[in-house]
Amino acid sequence: AQGGLVGHSLLTVPVSDNRLSAFKAGSMTDFTGNWILEKCDNMEAFVAKDGMSWPKRKVASAMGFGVGKHKVDITMSPGGPTMDVQETTPFGQTDNKLALDGKPQDLVVMSGDTTATMATSWEGAELVHVVVTKNGETTVTMRRKLEGGQMVVSLTNDGVTATRFFKKQ
Repeated sequence: AQGGLVGHSLLTVPVSDNRLSAFKAGSMTDFTGNWILEKCDNMEAFVAKDGMSWPKRKVASAMGFGVGKHKVDITMSPGGPTMDVQETTPFGQTDNKLALDGKPQDLVVMSGDTTATMATSWEGAELVHVVVTKNGETTVTMRRKLEGGQMVVSLTNDGVTATRFFKKQ
């Protein structure tokens, strides 16, 4: 957990014109598609670190942390660049339109609240999302990449990392 991120100014990640041009030219990873969670590693430790209560962790674990049920529909917009992400889980659905410019923006979570901000930027072929709760108490770094036909999403909170593997439908 980290505090003191007043105004979240530390989240602004500069994106050079060359990086935007490279995406527009098609050399950045295109995550467009309908994805379903196939496997996850270390989710129990991650959600515990993220503050999920023991009873909720046990329910989530019994449901396989969404394996076979967590769906992610992504549309990349090379002209933006933006990324539309619609996630559907047994707990609900979210819809977020993310600017890929490194600037913090409101993030809609499963409850429908905007209790966090997310700054998204490119690091090579990976998309890096930095999520900070609005009270500044929790920071999660999410790294998204394509590997062997799967979308691999790593989530890190204060040194604890979980990895989710999605296959394209």
